[in-house]
Formats: sequence, C-alpha cells, structure tokens
Amino acid sequence: SRLVRTYGVPVLLFTIDEDGQARGSGRSVGQVNLFKAVESCADMLTRFGGHEAAVGVTLPAADLDAFAERLCAYMDELPADNFHPRIDIDAVVDLAELTLDNVKALSAMAPFGQENPTPMLLARDVMLENARAVGAEKNHFSCVLTNGRNQVSGIMFHCSDIETLMQCNSVVNAAFEVQVDEWRGRESVKAMVSALEPAAPCSAMEAWLDPETTAFVDKLYATSDAELVADDQGSADEIEQEESRREANREAWIARAQENPQGLRDEIVRAIIGDNELLPAQAEVLEALDAGRSVLGVMATGRGKSLTFQVHAALRALGHGEASLLVYPLRALIADQAFHLRESLGAFGVSTEVLTGESTPEERRRILGDLAQGRVDVICTTPEFLAFHARELAASGRIRFAVVDEAHHIGQAKAGNRPAYARLGEALQAFGDLTVLALTATADASIAADIERVLGKLQHVLDDTTRPNMAFDDQRNLKGREQYLANIIASGEKTVIYVNSRSASVTLARALRTQVPHMAPLIGFYNAGLSRRERKRVEEMFRKGTLAVLVSTSAFGEGVNIPNIRHVVLYHMPYNEVEFNQMSGRAGRDGDEACVHALFGDEDALVCEGILGEATPSHDTLAQVYRELRRAQREREGRPIAATNADVAEMCNARDKNHQVSQTSVECAIAVFRELGLIETRAGDGPDHPRVIRVTETDSKVELTDSVRYREGLDEMDVFRSFRDWVRSSSADVLRRRIIAPILPTENQQGGAQ
Repeated sequence: SRLVRTYGVPVLLFTIDEDGQARGSGRSVGQVNLFKAVESCADMLTRFGGHEAAVGVTLPAADLDAFAERLCAYMDELPADNFHPRIDIDAVVDLAELTLDNVKALSAMAPFGQENPTPMLLARDVMLENARAVGAEKNHFSCVLTNGRNQVSGIMFHCSDIETLMQCNSVVNAAFEVQVDEWRGRESVKAMVSALEPAAPCSAMEAWLDPETTAFVDKLYATSDAELVADDQGSADEIEQEESRREANREAWIARAQENPQGLRDEIVRAIIGDNELLPAQAEVLEALDAGRSVLGVMATGRGKSLTFQVHAALRALGHGEASLLVYPLRALIADQAFHLRESLGAFGVSTEVLTGESTPEERRRILGDLAQGRVDVICTTPEFLAFHARELAASGRIRFAVVDEAHHIGQAKAGNRPAYARLGEALQAFGDLTVLALTATADASIAADIERVLGKLQHVLDDTTRPNMAFDDQRNLKGREQYLANIIASGEKTVIYVNSRSASVTLARALRTQVPHMAPLIGFYNAGLSRRERKRVEEMFRKGTLAVLVSTSAFGEGVNIPNIRHVVLYHMPYNEVEFNQMSGRAGRDGDEACVHALFGDEDALVCEGILGEATPSHDTLAQVYRELRRAQREREGRPIAATNADVAEMCNARDKNHQVSQTSVECAIAVFRELGLIETRAGDGPDHPRVIRVTETDSKVELTDSVRYREGLDEMDVFRSFRDWVRSSSADVLRRRIIAPILPTENQQGGAQ
C-alpha cells in the first residue's frame, strides 16, 4: 500500500521461498481491477485469488519476468483515467450533521468490509484550520474541517502533499469516513480523511473567459486604491457632454409630454423596470398623485416604492415645468439615491441635485439659482436641511411635489428622535399648495395617525403582499464568518455581500478571491468610489451573470432591480433600519427561494460608531480643531493660513497626543465652522495647493447645533444607536418579519426599531 501511494500504480510485492515459488500480495489504484488483470495471466500462475482492489498470487519464480511483461501489456491497454484514484461517495453531508448520535448510528450498518464498505462522506466547500504534520515521521496530516459555524477534527494518514495542505487557505472538498474518537473519557467525532481537493468550478465559469470582461475586472482591482478616496462624478468633459445630451433630450420629451402624456409615462416606467407590469399598489399611488391627491403608501421593501415618485416627478418636470422635493431620512443614503435618480431620469432630461449640510455655500447658491431658473427638477435633501432652509427652497415657486421617504420617522419624532421630522409639516407649508407622498414599510395605526397629523390628510394605499420565499439565516456574532461566507459563495449562486466601508468592499473581495479561487474571476466589488461608467458596467455584468458575487457598500441598492439574487449577506452591521431593509430586500425578487444571512456582530457596532464619529466629531474634537486654527493664525499675526485637512490634523495631533484627530474629522469641522461663520475659506492658487483658511475673531457664543451639517451628523448617530440596540435584541423571527412583510395601519405588529 505504501508503494501504491508513492508511485500511483498497482503494485505486487513477492517473496521467493526455498522451493522456487514466488508468493505475492497485490494492491490496486484508481479504477484498475487488479483481479481481472491477474486473471488474464492465469495460465502462468500456480494459484491466485482476491478481488478488484487486492489479490494474492503464487507462481514459479522463474516466470516472474514473463508475468510482469504480460501484466504490463494488459495495463497498457487500459484507459489512463483508470489509474486515477477514485473515491465513491455515499453521501454529501453538512458538517452540522456529524453529531455523536449520528455517527454512532452508522455503526448499525456494520460489519464493514469489501462487500459492505464503510460509508464515504463528502463535505463541500470547507476550509482547513489548525493544519499540522503529526506522527513520528511527520507524514500524517492533522486538521480541523470547518464551514465557519461547525467543525470536525480530521486526520489523513500517509499524506503525500502535507506541505501544500499546510499552506492552504482556500475552500476544499473533503472525502472522509467518520468514527467516534475517545480521549481521556471524552468522545468526539473524527474524520478519517481520504482526499482533499480544491472545489470544482461552477457552471457559470464560461462567462469570465471573455478577455474583455476579465481585463475589466482585473483593472478594477489594480486601481482600487484610487477609487476609495472620492466620489467620481466623471470628468469635466463627460459632465459637459452629459449635460448637453440631457438638454437635447429634455426638449424632445417636453414635446412628448404635451402630445402623448400616457406614452411618456409608459416610456419612463419602461426605463425603470423594463417590460414588467406596474404592481397594483404602484398604479394606485400614481393614479392618486395624477389626480392631485396626497398619499400615504405602505409597502414592503422590494415592492417598488421609489418608482412611484420617480415617475411622478419626471411627469411634473416635463409636463408642467414643476420641481419636486425628496426628503430622505439620512444624509448617507442620499448620494446613492441621487446617483440612481440621475441614471433613471437623466435620459429624459430631468436634472437631480443634492442639498444637505455637506453642500458648500457655493454649491447651495448654484443649486438654488438653477432651481429658480428651471434647470433643476428634483432636489434630494434631509429633514434637517429643510427645517433650516425651507423658505430659500420655496422662493423658486417651482416645487409642487414633495416626497417623505421612510415616513415612519415622523411617528418616532414625538419621543424626541429626529425633531426635524416633527416640524416637517411646518416646513412644507412654506411651499404653499403641495401634493405630498409619504412612503414607508412600517406604519401601524398609531404611526399612520402621526404622519397625517404632521402632513395632513392622506389617501392610504396599502400593499399587504408578503415575501414568504425569503429565509433568514441568523449567524450574528459568528466567530468564523469569513469561512462561513466562503462556504456560501462557493456554490456559485448570485450573491451580494454588504460591508460598512469602501475599503472593506475591496479588502473582503480580495480575500474571497483567494479563499474561493474557483470563483475568483466572478467576484467583484462595488462602491461609490467607482466612476459612473464603472458602476454601470459592474451592475450590468452582475445582472448578466458575468459576475456572480458582489462585495458592496450600501451604494448597491436604490435603482438596482436584479430579480435573481439568491443570497444577501449582511457581513457588517448596517447603519440603520432603512439600510437593513433595503439591503435585505435585494434578495429573491423573482419569487424563488432566497436567503438573507446576518453575519454581523457586536464588534461591528463599534466600527460603525467610529466611522460615524469621525464624520461628525465630538464637541471636544471640534473645539480642538478650532483652537489650533486660531492659534496658527495668531502666530502669523492675523494672516490667514494655508493648510490641507492632513496639515490641520497633524497640527492638532502634535499639540495633544492623547486626543488624535483624523482628516475626516477636520473636514467636518471646517465645514461646520464655515457654516456658522467662524471661518472663511477659499481655494488655493492651484489644484495641488491647500485651501486658505481665515478665522473670524468673535466673542459671540455659537451653538454647534445651529449647523445643519452637525445636526444631520448627530441625528445619524442617534438613528444608528437606536437601530443597533434593536437589531441586537431582536429575535431572528422579528428580523425576518421586518423584511418579508410591511406593518400596516390595520395591524398592531411589533418589531420595528423605535
């Protein structure tokens, strides 16, 4: 048997006794029937016996050379594949099935032997942990087979590939027998491993063989560092060309709106959802809005709420020259929403802009001016910005349609959360006669009453459709989540994995390409750092299947309607319930079985809170930055300073090594101070020169919460903490109910993040 393992061919080993007889024992390899091979030489043999895998042979020693020649001639006629080792698998198992009780139950099939072999099991797409060489000669391979959640100790005797296996950090298929191992009175399951092989490619692998596709994916990874640093809105030439196309298209679509408004609506709907039909609730919302009635729409995630206001806003812009105001709960969501609004409505000449606390004074003036001049049709904003700037927005006289997305926040505002939502009605009064659309998936009778108290009487459109095809795999706080994730994607099914930052999207995608090499060319990443062209290309590749796995931030969400996503993995904790719902809702839109896997853990909450904290630093951090800017200016005898964010952070950190300030925090601080009139800034003399900062000396007391930028950030942190507490404490059943069904005013369900 050792010679067979060493050389990979059948072996017969003989001893020669005193009477000149050669007595031998043989072992086969692969699918070679050694008994039939020996039988073909029966006329030369004194006697023989055995079976296809092992034989016993006796013949005159003088005939050994002739016997070897005939045996080799027989073997030469066999197909080469017969010599490859083959293991017949009796069952494919999940590691979770390998319990002591189940393994002990297999003993009922004993006794095992040639006619009743020990069951051979196969575990697919598992990883190896604690790999080491054992035994006196270090020729046995010991390991732990794991799928991230379950694990089984294993050993492979006389392993010829120990060095390679010791370095293996990718998924493998493991063939093994199982037995109960007892050590010091403790029983455990042991896998007696026969083979470890890399996972086989999936059927979709032909897709990535296209050289152009492969080159595009390789370039994404090669340039990923640059893509992490800033949103790419396209080059100046691309923006100018797009603007020209939009203006040209706009005139044609305005004419179409006058000639055939129904035809225009059909074209817009087709641009958003293809040839699919409107759902009944979508059609009912649009009918009410067309009649000038304000609406409360309650629909589950994935039921197309956003289509209703996209279509109506476009019709208002092209048919009547009116503008629309879209109020979103979180600044963090607006950039992605605006991106997809531009993609879906830009082709019709409809212009979308964003106004939040992050908008510079120059951007604010430009957008408000364009709104008044009719060059902007849709404004995306937050309730905090609207509360501060309602009159400025209303001054154009063009805004006649307002959308309050995730309107259930109005109901939560009475508990002191998001006070800007409680003042929405007052803010919207500045616009005069408005048609209002309030949308949510979470509005019981109490919350619906609160929404109407703030926004006025609304027609209710309720979609009670549930999504029973959605399973929820609760693996929160799983220690081996990377291995568990590798096991999920190794199947080759279409999967989206959500992470909490751009850098994480690239880092995890790279790791998965190593851990699941047979899927590597089908694994991509997606974040707001990709250019608009790249994002569209990645979406299209994922839709067609030339990419099967995407590791993404929340940027892959609104406006992306890919029906056959089988798995959504929440690898990191989302920042809020809106993201939780939207991310989960990507799965199974075709109605077939799909699963949402919750892999996030408590440690993710600290990471998310840290990211939000850098974007909206504490009062002490802001004070530290302001003191340093004022000190630097005074040292220059009142002259302004020229500094980048990195320069200011370095100045602060050199002064106080115990309280480190990041560049992100500096960026926020300067924006807040500029908004509050504490500093003035202007660009440097060239693109590579730092901005010029002048501190305005004042003794007046300034409240940080008078800054929209700061108020928005504080509210985002409050929303995250509320969601964090809810998602930690909720059962898997509560979380699943949140993603498969809406909470309607006719019900008294529990389970929302309060």
